[in-house]
Amino acid sequence: MIVAVGRTPNSQNIFDSSVEISIDSKGFVDVDQYCRTNIDNIWAIGDLVRGPMLAHKGSEEGVMVADRIIGKN
Repeated sequence: MIVAVGRTPNSQNIFDSSVEISIDSKGFVDVDQYCRTNIDNIWAIGDLVRGPMLAHKGSEEGVMVADRIIGKN
């Protein structure tokens, strides 16, 4: 999933209401240093998570997450 939301995270209604993803007070999805959310096998990257809202950051996070999913470290 690619979410390009500009300068304000648009995290409302992204996830099914039965999925209790942790979202901070500013609307960003809470993730660890590897972009994992509080729910197993759900990752979040780019403008939806903390840090600069820059395309290359989201791209690098996407590559890192894909590598971790397939077992590369």
